[in-house]
Amino acid sequence: MPRYKKERNGIITANRPGGWWNGIHRGLKIPRRKDCGFESHPAYQSHYFARFLKNTVLEPKLDIFNINNASRRTIAGMKLYLSSYGVPNMPRLEDLVGKELSNMQIGYILNAMDDMSPDDYRAKYDEWHSYWGERGACLTDIDLLKLHPGDIASYLGSFDLLWAKGGNTYHLRYAMRISGFDRAIRAALASGTTYGGDSAGALVAGPTLKYLEKADDPTGLPEVVYDGLGLVNFVPMPHWDNADFKAEVTDSARRLKHDGYQVRTLNDDQAVVINGDSQAICYTVR
Repeated sequence: MPRYKKERNGIITANRPGGWWNGIHRGLKIPRRKDCGFESHPAYQSHYFARFLKNTVLEPKLDIFNINNASRRTIAGMKLYLSSYGVPNMPRLEDLVGKELSNMQIGYILNAMDDMSPDDYRAKYDEWHSYWGERGACLTDIDLLKLHPGDIASYLGSFDLLWAKGGNTYHLRYAMRISGFDRAIRAALASGTTYGGDSAGALVAGPTLKYLEKADDPTGLPEVVYDGLGLVNFVPMPHWDNADFKAEVTDSARRLKHDGYQVRTLNDDQAVVINGDSQAICYTVR
């Protein structure tokens, strides 16, 4: 935790040498927010970081966390938008990508729906294409299993945004493994492409996919891949406030924490946004 100098005239001075702070906060004067009661929380001490985040709401329970040690393969400057359901804050996504939605080249990864019946697939396909289309997006559908491994890296890098739709986490992860996506995505992120996903699309970004079988049935897959992409060092656990999934996600989170994994629970109106390799901000949108 930060070390504090004596408070004077309603101002506290924070000192925290080393780490990702790199001396930025040494001697930083921060006005005390007496109404919040969380002056010692890192999200408060770094409150000035939030000024560049449009439509961002920082709350006592929200966190700013270091992802430098998320993985030995962490990509400098990577941009991630990991949500529970859809895109809860479209302006924030546009800020992250650096373009308006209507001007983005968006690759829309559909493999989390590979276990659906044809009728269910069509219904979900139409529902979510309408969702994006109503907001001005033009999507390019991607079936990872149809991509040639030798071409996938350059193909992924041609998009401004790669979005992995929710569905069955194990089917999505299998397609990522077989196609070579889990290697190619790192080159795409390094070149400036943003990765986003909701539900299963967010879960695969973490370190593991253990204990999700109650919600996502892996039956029928030639191989069940339990390791995540390792882009972040926490498991983004979606649908935390959704009654339809509450029992499953609660059990998964409990077992993951028991095994020592860090779990970030997300309600259906929440997302985790990562911009750069040194900081990540978990925010709630209204």
